[in-house]
Formats: sequence, C-alpha cells, structure tokens
Amino acid sequence: MPSVQRIVVQTLSSLSGSAAAEVPSGPLRDYFGALGIYLQFDPGLALDSDPTDSADSIRSFVADHAPPTNQRGPALLVVADIGYLGPLVNGMLLDADRRGACAVFTQATGFAFGSTDGRFEIFAHEIGHMLNLTHEDADEAYVTVMDSWGERNEVTSRLDIWRQAIGDGSGPFAQQLSQFFAGGHRQPIGLPLSRTCCQKLAGFPSQTVAPWLSTFSGSGDEDLQDGVKSSLRCSMELHGERWTVAQPLDFTVTFELSGKQALIAPALLERTSGELLIQLEQPDKRVRLLRPRHLSCTASATRRFVPKQKVQRHDSLFSDREDLVFPMAGKYRVRAVVPLTGSKSKWMSIEVAPASGVFANPAMQEFLRLGMPASSNRLWSQLKTVVADKKVPVQLRADVASRAAGKGQGAFETVERTSTYASPAVAQQDALRRVAHARRTADSEELHIALDHAEALFEAADREHPTLGYLAYVRHKLLKPYRRRR
Repeated sequence: MPSVQRIVVQTLSSLSGSAAAEVPSGPLRDYFGALGIYLQFDPGLALDSDPTDSADSIRSFVADHAPPTNQRGPALLVVADIGYLGPLVNGMLLDADRRGACAVFTQATGFAFGSTDGRFEIFAHEIGHMLNLTHEDADEAYVTVMDSWGERNEVTSRLDIWRQAIGDGSGPFAQQLSQFFAGGHRQPIGLPLSRTCCQKLAGFPSQTVAPWLSTFSGSGDEDLQDGVKSSLRCSMELHGERWTVAQPLDFTVTFELSGKQALIAPALLERTSGELLIQLEQPDKRVRLLRPRHLSCTASATRRFVPKQKVQRHDSLFSDREDLVFPMAGKYRVRAVVPLTGSKSKWMSIEVAPASGVFANPAMQEFLRLGMPASSNRLWSQLKTVVADKKVPVQLRADVASRAAGKGQGAFETVERTSTYASPAVAQQDALRRVAHARRTADSEELHIALDHAEALFEAADREHPTLGYLAYVRHKLLKPYRRRR
C-alpha cells in the first residue's frame, strides 16, 4: 500500500485557466508512486496576491499554512508567474526550515521556453526538495531530475539516460525506475531519480522525508578551501558601528574584475541560489554558513564581467534558518565566498556585545530566530519600540520600521526619510515591500512610484540585478499603461 502525501496546489488567480499553470499531476503521481510514494494533488484556493514577491511574503505565507511543530500536514505547491529574483529562478523551496512549501514560476526562463519534459522536471525537482532530496543527491554519471536546470536542459536523449539508469535490470531500484519508464512509451518522460534519491525515499513516510517534519538536508556547502586566485575580486563591507546579540548582520559584497580579461561568472550571485555563501566564525570557534530560509532553483545562467566593472549585493539578516546570526557575545569573523569562481573576501572581525533592551528578552530572541512571524502581535509591538529608541542605531530603527510596515504592523515612513537612514540592504528590502504593498492595494500610481524607486536602487547596485527582471515584469505585464515619472 503506497504511502500518501497530500499536496495542495495554489495558483495565482491571474493564471487561472492557463495551460502553462496546469500541474502534471498524473505523471507526477506515477513518477513518485513507483517508489511507494502516492501524491494526492488537491486544488486549493486561488491566490489573489503573490506570496513570492518578497522574502517577507514567503515567510508569512509559510507561517500561515504550517502545521504545529512535529506534526504532518499537506504540502503546498504554489504556481506563480515570476518570483522576486526574476526570470532566472524556475522554482523555489519556500520553506527550508521544514520543507513544507515550494513554488514553480511559469514565466521563468526554463519553464516558459522549455520543453514538456523540462516543465515536468521542474515540478518533480521542487517536489523532490519537499521530500528532502537535494542537489547533492544528483550524484550519478548521467543527468537526473535533481541536477540543475542547466544540466538538464543540455540533455539530448532522455531515452538513453533512462536505459542507462535501468541498465540490465539487476541494479538497485531498477525495477521501480522501469515501472515509471513504461518501456519508453511515457510522455512526458522526464529524467530519472538517482539511486541516492531512491534510497532516501525508500521507507517513506519518515521524519527525514515527509514534509514539515524536519529541516532541509541540503547543505549548500561547497569547497571553501583556498584554491586558484580568481580575477573576480570579492570584498565585504559591514554597515553599523556597534552590534549586540540578536541584532542583524548588515553587509555589502562588492565584486570587481581585475586584470584585462573578461570573465564568465554566475548570473545571480545571490545567497538563495548558493552562488554566494556567507561564512561566519563564532566566538566558540564554530564556523557556519548563513543558510537562507528559502532555496532558489535557477536556470544556471551566467554573466560576463568586464575589467573594472563593479557589482554589489546587499543583505541584512537577524537570523538564518538555523539560529540568530549573533546568538552569543564575543568576537566574530565573517567573509563572503563565490564557490564557482573561487572568489573570497577577506575575513572581517565584529565585536558583539551582550544583548540589551528589548533584544535581551529570550522570547524576543526566539521570535527573531524564527524569522519574525506575523502572527506574534505582542512581540511585534515590543520590537517596534526600538523605532523611537535613540539608543538603538538609526539604521536598525529604519530596518525595524520597514519590516513592521511590510507586515501590516504600521505605515511606511516616507521614502525620503528611509533613504536618509537605511543601509543599502534595508533600502532595497524596503523598496520591495512597497512594491508588494502597492500590488496588494491595486493602487496603480503608488505602484509605479514604488517601481521607479526600486528600479533605481537595484540598478545602482547592478545593472543586471536579477530582481530588475521581476520589477520589469510587474511594470509591463500587470499594470495598465501609465507614463513613468522621471
């Protein structure tokens, strides 16, 4: 008797009736059913607003649908048009904390312009992540469904790969793979799972496989050993003058190409894609990577750097999916790493003082560690007191004010005031929150003004920033004609 895993499909209302948004539920049931996992796809309520238009929205959506800790519940599959990181992201594991939700983007490069096989694989790949299958599990000599989209897109004959996976029928899981393959007559055929993936799924349900019951096992760890010096220089700047336990790490990573030769580098250079890693050494000498709360599955696109070109990535975070960034007082070191080019910034030291004021409250620290759930009204009220506390650094006050407004816990401050005090990361995050707010209120003029502001900020950091693709989509596809203000 197959184990049943219910998946609730929620589709953007603007995509209702679109053939591209239709989930290939039958083939997916057969695909995982061959390994004893029966997927039950149930339609959910249409989504009037996009839960993937910012990191805040993703966290709120997951929190609203998550079952109690250590309890099973239906997994969530969101079918959206485009996420806030633009058209290079085909899908996303929305919940690396508990693996309970994922999204597929119909206007992403790999999905919109891919084959029927490729679109099926995007769905199977993201559902695989919810079942705790990782990119690292794609460890066969041939390409499998958990490989990156770039590798899958280069496959010329899926028939040959299925025959290689099944072999003479005597290998592990050959019979199950053959069952789905159906003698080569199935369409879409997709790509097989690796033997490692099959082994992990065997015996489902278990705490390590069933959605919501454990954290995502994908480490994102790459080889951080010193290697050949890259011509893509990577430097790091920390924003702030003092730090305490439970306060955020706010930083800018700048990339600049030295020498006279152009260089091909990853296109996103972003934490959720694994193209940019932030390595942190704690006072207890433990070294950890700051792991994002959601995982982007990209089109494996590249970009061309030219000499002297500068590109920046800004980020500000109180916690990663494991813990507070600063869980204890003492001396920390932090650096940025780009595994695919071998680029590394120098280690930077941070002296973190014991928590004070509202940040010293253990309940507040747990609230921040969990990603500031929108439902925790009492703790939000306490956190908002720092906005008026002159002892708190002004850029942190701007950060909290923006986060609160994005959660509906107050009004946004004027753009002029936020721009005066916010760090580059907070300014970018605030701009995306304003775009999301205007989309939800359907205020066209407010949305265009918010888009102008957001585009200016992201263009200043990088003329090819992936989020610019998202902003352009919102402007040109979702709005009525409107003269852009200059």
